[in-house]
Amino acid sequence: MTDIEANQIELHKESITRQIVGRFLGWRLPDDFNPDGPYGGIEYHPIANRGTENEFKRAPSGMHLLNYDQAKAMVEAIAGPLIQTLADCAPFLKHEETPAQRIDRERRDCNSLILALAEEKKKSENAFAHLATALVKLSPDLADEIVARHSGTDKALDKFLEVLRATK
Repeated sequence: MTDIEANQIELHKESITRQIVGRFLGWRLPDDFNPDGPYGGIEYHPIANRGTENEFKRAPSGMHLLNYDQAKAMVEAIAGPLIQTLADCAPFLKHEETPAQRIDRERRDCNSLILALAEEKKKSENAFAHLATALVKLSPDLADEIVARHSGTDKALDKFLEVLRATK
């Protein structure tokens, strides 16, 4: 891995981490949020200014138990291996492509290549058959000599000789 690739992976890891931490800190807390219960040392009052004309219901998001750096350290501890795996994939992905999309793209490409190879194999086999037929018609003795002299010398030639024997 080059230094540039390593740097790209680190940048990608940082980007993923930043997104996870931002989502974590921006997550709207549930209505029944009650940190550590009534005796946990943390107080949360969902209704602010209760009993006054300025009373309102709080809609907290994230948490103020951790700052960004603390939340980042927590996310890295929890999701570090996942972040590393995703970052390792980054150099092989197109812009905004997921690993699953890359795998699907590779599968489609491989299927296309396999179909193309199968077509070429079929064409090659047809060419062997036509060549063998023509050789037997033009010179049966030469066909016999080729089979006798060259059997087992070359895999591609053996395929032709097999077709030639079947043609006779």
